[in-house]
Amino acid sequence: MISLFLIILVLCGFALVWSNVSNTGEHGMQRGYLDIGQARDVNSSYDGLNIHDECGGTATNIQLAEKSWRGSHALLFNAYKSKIQGQGDLSAPGNTKYANGAGPWQAGAGMIAYYGNGGTMSFYVSPKSTGAATDVAWGTPNLTLQRGGLVGIGTTTPTHELSVNGTIATQKVEAEKIEAEKIIAAKSERPCSVLKKDYALPTLTDVQQHIASHGHLPGIPSATDGEAGLNLVKMNVTLLQKVEELTLYVIQQNKEVEALRGFIDSQQQQIDSIEARIEPDTMPLFRHTSRTPLDRTIPQIA
Repeated sequence: MISLFLIILVLCGFALVWSNVSNTGEHGMQRGYLDIGQARDVNSSYDGLNIHDECGGTATNIQLAEKSWRGSHALLFNAYKSKIQGQGDLSAPGNTKYANGAGPWQAGAGMIAYYGNGGTMSFYVSPKSTGAATDVAWGTPNLTLQRGGLVGIGTTTPTHELSVNGTIATQKVEAEKIEAEKIIAAKSERPCSVLKKDYALPTLTDVQQHIASHGHLPGIPSATDGEAGLNLVKMNVTLLQKVEELTLYVIQQNKEVEALRGFIDSQQQQIDSIEARIEPDTMPLFRHTSRTPLDRTIPQIA
């Protein structure tokens, strides 16, 4: 019963379209194509379904078209298939034309194309129209869907379930693995000015006490917090902050080492001066084999 109902519904719909074609004069139906909205458009190609605006203008607004190259089929918006076809599929230069000029609304064209050879569906948005009946420069598809579920944005050869050749702006990403050439942190996640003079660097004693009390560095999530997932951008910012703090600690330690080295060298100079005024046989405790700073040997008792 349902199948019979659907057949009757389709026949009624066809009859309605045929009635419009026969009676209104605003539609055209010839072998291989159907025009809705006006009589046959002499400017468009000779195949497909053409839907015109309600004013019955001469330009095709929507067209179903096909081309044997790559087995391409397309739904064209504000564009139509050229009469004279060159090589390549429908997205190739010269194979489609703008139906209207840009006008005050900066109009362009759109296309949803399916390529039977390879099983790929691509979505195009053209640049601003260069004028009615001029060639559409589609360029790279804005979105590509490949057989098997691979999706490409800005690329026609996606290698993952989602491949993006460009920039992604998002508030949150939850993933087990991310492959990207660059991740840009939001302004709220930028590192603080650790290397500025007014930065309050925690003392190593404070850091030691925090580790003893909490089991992790200040500002770093604990092992329990990490089980719920980590904000990678915030984590990278925090790690950079710790690296900069560590650099400041190393600089401080180096200053202290240099001060101690200078003090030891000064003390050694005083010792050398005293040794020079004392007979070597009377002061055996000061006898040693090296006078290089920080490289002393234990004096031997004669």
